[in-house]
Amino acid sequence: EVEEFKAFWEGKADNVMVRTYYDATHLTGAPGPSTTGKEHFEKVERWPCQLFWRRITVADDGTIRFCVDDWYNKSKVSNIRDQSVREVWQGPTMNRYRTIHLQREFHKIDYCKDCTEWQGMKWDYDYFVAMEKMLGKSLLEAA
Repeated sequence: EVEEFKAFWEGKADNVMVRTYYDATHLTGAPGPSTTGKEHFEKVERWPCQLFWRRITVADDGTIRFCVDDWYNKSKVSNIRDQSVREVWQGPTMNRYRTIHLQREFHKIDYCKDCTEWQGMKWDYDYFVAMEKMLGKSLLEAA
């Protein structure tokens, strides 16, 4: 129903963006069945998760996590009571995780090794790209 969805919303919304569906596998702590009816994603070469460069999560109890899809604090990096967001973001743990992802050694981070969420977050098409299309300029220029 993607085409019908687009046709309905075009002209009503500033921008209509449809992205690849992915299961929130780590929401339950492990890969699960796809609600799309597909058993597996198409085989593609895995790319580094962009979250290590774009986002960080601070939970209601102060836990700082590197993964926004982690509802059980398994990707805990620190706590806001112990370190600032800046210290964590620029610190050795996050930098080590970024290096691991750039080297495509995802298995070295337990939480990342079985992840499928990366397939729903393409570097060249995500919410940042959609906002830039809507604004007609990069978000850095808009700031």
